[in-house]
Amino acid sequence: MSTSGTRLALTALSLIGLIVAILVAIYYASDGFVYDAHAYWLSDGYGRASQETDAFSYSPPILLLFQAIRAVMPWELFAYVYSISIALGIWVLAGPFTLFVLFTPHVATEISLGNIHIFLALVTVFGLRWPWLWSFVLLTKVTPGVGLVWFVVRREWRSLWIALGVTALIALPTVVLYPQLWADWIRVVTEAGPGAGSLLALRVVLGAAIVAVGAWRNWPWLVPIGSMLALPILWSLHGLSMLVAVLWYVRKLPLFTGERPVRAAAPATPRLERA
Repeated sequence: MSTSGTRLALTALSLIGLIVAILVAIYYASDGFVYDAHAYWLSDGYGRASQETDAFSYSPPILLLFQAIRAVMPWELFAYVYSISIALGIWVLAGPFTLFVLFTPHVATEISLGNIHIFLALVTVFGLRWPWLWSFVLLTKVTPGVGLVWFVVRREWRSLWIALGVTALIALPTVVLYPQLWADWIRVVTEAGPGAGSLLALRVVLGAAIVAVGAWRNWPWLVPIGSMLALPILWSLHGLSMLVAVLWYVRKLPLFTGERPVRAAAPATPRLERA
């Protein structure tokens, strides 16, 4: 197939995938089954244990954000907006592969439950360019922030300080204004059930090591893998949906861009000068 034909086919697949992803998201939102999303919308504090229905386990700045959204958006509308946002995130990462990953168990359950793993996956890709995006990771599931090891190994100190500085700027005002919320959040996180953070310390170390290898070898596709392994709860199937981020890099391969790989120039043949 010619380069133009390849690009046309990939564009068609991408557009079809976008349409189907949005329709799937609308279907799940219409039956109100997206109960993780409902917990975010409800955002009624830290009174529930982490494994209870509608429990909220993200930091106070995220809690306050969702409370502000709830004040202006009814649940039915939020369910549609949130579910479609997940579908768009999948499409941004997967592009022409959207149709092929949409109905895999880990991606399908991410849409049907309405968690944040796809948004985390987006950060592992675009956060390497815009490091302030990592504040979302650090203020929600926290431990996938091992992706910041990328900046440490590559000595990109400015990017690291941007990520940490923006996180601090968001968090510190709420620490001053709502110290009890932070105390409640820490209690909920530390009192999580025994299975919630199974082998968490080991997985965080392993995830950081994988990211470090990626930074050393300039393999950014290892960042979502390492961050996924460091999720606080990995036994939930939809956590694996973070691996969709790897497809962002697969799409850049010459096989899928239709471009020919650049080959190193052959060394010039020395000319013999006449005496």
